[in-house]
Amino acid sequence: MLPLSAYAQGRCGTVEYEKKLERQNPKRTEDGFERWMSQHVNQRLKNSQRAERTQTTLTIPVVVHIIHNGEPVGTGLNISDAQVLSQMTVLNNDFNRLNADQMNTPSLFQPVAGSFDVQFVLAKQDPNGIATTGIVRVQGSKTSWSFNDDFLLKSQSYWPAEQYLNVWVSSITDFLGYAQFPVSSLPGLADSPIERLTDGIVVNYRHFGSIDGGTFDLSSRYNKGRTLTHEMGHFFGLRHIWGDVSSCSTATDYVDDTPVQNSSTNGCPAHPQTSCSNTKMFQNYLDYTDDACMNIFTQGQVVRMNFVAANSPRRKELPNSIGSLPPTVTSPVTDLKLVKLESPAPVTCSLYSSIKLRIRNVGTTTVNSLTCSVSLGSGGTSFQPFSGLALAPNAETIIEVTQPRLVNGVNQLTVNILSPNGIADQNVQDNSNVYQVVINDTRETIPLRERFDSNSLQKWTIVSQQQQPSWAKASTNYQQSLAYNSFSNTTIGADSWLVSPILDLTNNTEASVFFDESYAKRINGCEKLRVLASTDCGATYTDILFDQIGSQLAVTDSEDSWKPVLSSDWKNNFINLQNYVGQANVRIAFVAVNGNGNNLYLDNIDFFADNSPTQLKVESPYAVYGGTGTPVKITFNLEERQTVGLQIYNSIGQLVVEENLPETINQTYTVDLSNRGVGVYIIRLQVAGKLSARKVYVSN
Repeated sequence: MLPLSAYAQGRCGTVEYEKKLERQNPKRTEDGFERWMSQHVNQRLKNSQRAERTQTTLTIPVVVHIIHNGEPVGTGLNISDAQVLSQMTVLNNDFNRLNADQMNTPSLFQPVAGSFDVQFVLAKQDPNGIATTGIVRVQGSKTSWSFNDDFLLKSQSYWPAEQYLNVWVSSITDFLGYAQFPVSSLPGLADSPIERLTDGIVVNYRHFGSIDGGTFDLSSRYNKGRTLTHEMGHFFGLRHIWGDVSSCSTATDYVDDTPVQNSSTNGCPAHPQTSCSNTKMFQNYLDYTDDACMNIFTQGQVVRMNFVAANSPRRKELPNSIGSLPPTVTSPVTDLKLVKLESPAPVTCSLYSSIKLRIRNVGTTTVNSLTCSVSLGSGGTSFQPFSGLALAPNAETIIEVTQPRLVNGVNQLTVNILSPNGIADQNVQDNSNVYQVVINDTRETIPLRERFDSNSLQKWTIVSQQQQPSWAKASTNYQQSLAYNSFSNTTIGADSWLVSPILDLTNNTEASVFFDESYAKRINGCEKLRVLASTDCGATYTDILFDQIGSQLAVTDSEDSWKPVLSSDWKNNFINLQNYVGQANVRIAFVAVNGNGNNLYLDNIDFFADNSPTQLKVESPYAVYGGTGTPVKITFNLEERQTVGLQIYNSIGQLVVEENLPETINQTYTVDLSNRGVGVYIIRLQVAGKLSARKVYVSN
């Protein structure tokens, strides 16, 4: 774990983030990255001479995604434009060594101080070629975010990482910030395509910007914008100055002109400080000191950043991006986009009489009015006007539209956004969509299982958007499994929902679910599997129980259309549902998200009335085990829920236990025979009308 100093949050989460990526993709390692670096850069700066750049100034377009909670601009998480601009000033000054506090760099280190010839600019046109301020404001689906929410946070708003340097600003609970290290397809380093969807930097909103640029609500220790300077160093390949190793012999940041030290530096201590017989360069932006104490990059660090900027995928494309150039459009563009249906969710049990739609202004002029049309199935179309919106370019809002009351079963909603500002939309291709909403109030209890064989899926619901692939049965080594075809699906981001019946957990004190998934990673795409929970019958699905992409899901790599044929082609997953016990209207949704990579399979969904992360799988209808120093246990593997008759006889034929086990399907029962004495017992079970028996020996 990173040192947390005296602050409640970790100073930087980049190392932990890199470890997470390494766990997802074992080919991606620090050693591999450094082997690539050593092939391209001589890190030794002889005679303390400054490394000269041969290229012109790098211009990097930055997009700042402000993920807020609906506050007015300039309050709370929805920080002001001025705060963003103050941060950009700090960034450019620090990297070009134009920072006013460079005079505080000790004389010992002045000869090795470096300047990275780069200009960070807020993007001037968005991916659609529309003028932008480079600041995007989106109301997030959560009020705060942890390190483990990384993909979900970034999916709230994302621009192509080859064209824009993405920076996300929100309420981050566990770190001040973190960045994604650069990767390469050169020898010794695997280039994982899924990482483009998360490439960029995350910063907590109270550590973004500088008090030198205004009276902003910033943390007292980290209020000069150096959190982004620090993380931007990581983005261009720099590592922490102490190498994240507490050892004078092995600690290294792979830069020769930064003195070796065996730990981070916190606070703002007096100079000099000593570590590993060296004077510490705790003023370096890649240490952990307070913002007011940071003031230097070295020439060796600049060499690293130059080579990463010239060679690393996505980094090397940024200086040529159109994002830093003004758009060629000279006349105002009026253009709205229907982003998504916010509610109702795809599967619920409420008969809604209104829907909520998220729309975005992708034009160049503020939209004050619009009309929305909605039709339900073959019924008539209703039109509803909206005025007083003041929806600025690149901004989003949610509108609530009344419509014919939904009915039980499948509802097909056709939605169209019309007449922004009373005129025709100049790009109608993204104005309409057809959504399916299923009203289903089928109920179940746990234990529960779904095998996708025979008459399965009678109580589960599958929903996809019109003309998009859906979860569907397919033959595998498990007879029938559920498959999502992504191999030939080019609609990135399309999804399909598999939703459970309403689970009544009011009588449960424990609960969990196991499931098997199978996926092979393909170079040019990646899929995502999310497992969501609802406690209101499906009105909202807000809790992410499982959220994995690409390498996290994969059991192997394959460029061919994937299909599991062996048990080793599957990965078993466990989710603890303890937070949902006692609730009467729980729903679980398995959502496949397309990335035009490879096919995703799902099978063997088992809900248990306990929360043990160990699942015992038995091939026969049941297994009897234990008894030798442990309790006797019976684990069932039945296709359908049923009442099982249990009888236990001792060695002289006396009936010592007789009971019915109701609602039996996949659970384990414990039989206490400790007070019956040591010896042989016969366990007789009546399952599906058939009698069978097992012998068990009980000892102390």
